[in-house]
Amino acid sequence: MEDFDVFTNEIEYTKPFYANVLNKYVKDVPSTPSGPNYQSSRKLYAEECLGENNEADCAFYLSESVSASLRTLAVYRDEQLRTTGDKIQKVTNYVKPIQDLIDSQPISKNDEKILDFISSEAHQTAEILSKFKIDDDLPFYKQYMRFSSENNTENFLKILKKLPKEWTIIQLTAPYNPNENLKPLNEYRCEIDSIYLSMFTNDYLDFNSVGPLTVEIPANVIKEGEQPLFKELFSLLEENYKTIDNAPFLNNKRLVQNYWSKREDIDLRMKSVINVMDKEWLGGWTSLLTGKLQDETLRNKVIKLVDATISDWG
Repeated sequence: MEDFDVFTNEIEYTKPFYANVLNKYVKDVPSTPSGPNYQSSRKLYAEECLGENNEADCAFYLSESVSASLRTLAVYRDEQLRTTGDKIQKVTNYVKPIQDLIDSQPISKNDEKILDFISSEAHQTAEILSKFKIDDDLPFYKQYMRFSSENNTENFLKILKKLPKEWTIIQLTAPYNPNENLKPLNEYRCEIDSIYLSMFTNDYLDFNSVGPLTVEIPANVIKEGEQPLFKELFSLLEENYKTIDNAPFLNNKRLVQNYWSKREDIDLRMKSVINVMDKEWLGGWTSLLTGKLQDETLRNKVIKLVDATISDWG
C-alpha cells in the first residue's frame, strides 16, 4: 500500500464535512476571539452563504470580518470607562464571576450548615454582597458590538432598519486568503483576484423586501506588460510617501523641479489606476456607489425598465 503524503497530495473533503467544520469554527467563538482567525472564518462562512443565495447571512458575516481586533479594543475601552465612572461597577465586576460560579453549583443543605458553622459572618457577608447589583442593561448597539449571542443576523437587520433612509453604506471586502495569517501585510495585500461589494441601506427594506445586497466582482484581465492593479496601487502609495518624506531636504532648484516632476508622474499613474478600477473592474457595478433617486416616480420608472430588460433577456 502506498504511503499517503499529506503535504503533497490534495485531500478532497465532502461538502457536509466542510460545512460542519466551518459551522463549528464560526459558532464556537470565545468572548474575546483572535482577530485574524475571527475575520478569516467570517469570510469563509460568508462565501458559503453567498453560494446558497442567503444574502442576509452573507452580508452579516462580511460585516463581521472587518477589524475584529479593533472591535475588541473598543469593547475593552468601554468597560474601562464604565468602571472609571462608577467605582461600585468595578467592585461588582469582581463579584460577578464568583456569583456566577456559585449560582452554577448550588450548595446542598448539609454543605450550607457546615458553612454556617464555620463562618458566623456568612449571612452578614451575603447581605453586603447582595447590595452590589450590576447594571447589565447595555444599549442595544453596545450589546451587538460584543462577541455574544446578541451578535447575529436578526439583530444585524434590526440595525439596518434603524439607519436613516438617506444613508447608503458600501463595504468592499477582499476574499479569504490563507496567506493573511501566514505572511506580513505588505506581502499578501496584492493577492486580490476579486472583491465583494456589499450595500447596506434602509431605503428598500419596506419597499420590496430586499435586504442587504452583495456581489462578487472578479478582477480585471491584466494585459501583457501591465502590473496587477493592487500591486501598482501600493507601489504608487510607497513612492508618494517617499517623495513627501524627502521634501524637507530639497535645497536647490533642480531638486525642487525633480520633486514636482515626480509628483505629476505619480498623479497621472494614480488617475490611470482609478480609471482601470472604474471602467475595467467595477464596470456597471459602480451604479451601487451612486446616490439614491429621491423622486419616487423616477425611481419606479427605472425599476420597471430594469424588470422589463431582465424579463426580455430571460
